Amino acid sequence: MTALAIPAGVNSVTPDWLTAALGSAIAPGSRVRSFESTRIGEGSGFLGQLARMKLAYEGDPGPEAPASVIVKLPTQVAEARGMAAVLGFYEREVGFYRDIGDAVGVRTPKPYYAHFEPAEADFALILEDVNAAQVGDQLASCSLEQAKLAVTTLGQLHGKWWQSPQLTMHAWLPSRGHSFYQVLKFGFVQNLPQFAENWAHRFDPAVLRCAEGLAGKYDEYLDGLFDRPLTLAHSDYRLDNLMFGEPGSADACVVLDWQLCQASTGSLDLQYFISSNLRKDAIAKHTDELLETYYEALRGAGVTDYPIQELRDDYARTSLMLGFYIVTGSSAIDPNNYDQRGHDLIDLIYGSLGESMVRYEAERFLP
Repeated sequence: MTALAIPAGVNSVTPDWLTAALGSAIAPGSRVRSFESTRIGEGSGFLGQLARMKLAYEGDPGPEAPASVIVKLPTQVAEARGMAAVLGFYEREVGFYRDIGDAVGVRTPKPYYAHFEPAEADFALILEDVNAAQVGDQLASCSLEQAKLAVTTLGQLHGKWWQSPQLTMHAWLPSRGHSFYQVLKFGFVQNLPQFAENWAHRFDPAVLRCAEGLAGKYDEYLDGLFDRPLTLAHSDYRLDNLMFGEPGSADACVVLDWQLCQASTGSLDLQYFISSNLRKDAIAKHTDELLETYYEALRGAGVTDYPIQELRDDYARTSLMLGFYIVTGSSAIDPNNYDQRGHDLIDLIYGSLGESMVRYEAERFLP
């Protein structure tokens, strides 16, 4: 399909653009006549604009034409958009849906259109609207059953891509030695003084000590992570990026938002999910059970040479990397640009990650 001019925002989408972008999904002779647009994800979609568009057609659109779609475009928040462009997040998500999304091993939305414009670091996605499932809520947390389903799905994803040679086959997917990691290091070191001045007082002092230690030993620590078994990591695996449907159905757990995916250690996804989505009492009571659930999913996907004690060790070791998330995220995103839910979500994510660093004594994993 010929690349189309990318709308300036979801409010600039037109019926003609949707018709052209949906292409062969619409039967010849039909077109999108009009649509109703509803913004979604406000306050939590830090890096993109999202809208659900219910479509009305002229003529018979055929059986493949969707009744509604999700349109995703870059955020209009300059700081967040700049960060996403520098780190290649938009190119990565388009590459994911274009190249591997239909064979990734877990349920993801079907892409109808995926285009990235390198010159402007601009992108457009039109995705399936998965009506049979509901998006999770990180602020509300989830039931134990949903948490187990989420980590089972994560284990299936990681198991399929465990030590796969395909991890180095796509230029858009960072893997060991990719310049992406040095860009991350530069941003982390540059943001650390701002974090120390403006944010560190919100955390246990150990968080700042870990962050400062990690700044000096970043390459050594990262090398240690890459010496562990690698897989396709989602890298933002949280409830706001998951959908839950009828248990046992194809839509029981749908994984969204692949802008941060990379070749990395799977235990970091697991640590990030449990630490920033479950509440303190659930973490204390159910972490071991969730690690075992994840481990069984790995084994079910064919991973048989990874003892569970190694998983437990890797899980604790990745708690140090949470300091990286805290520094770069809190320094790059201004909560004043988001609604109250955005404020609450930022405080919850970073606060929970800091607590996990203290819980696992992350300082001991500095090289």
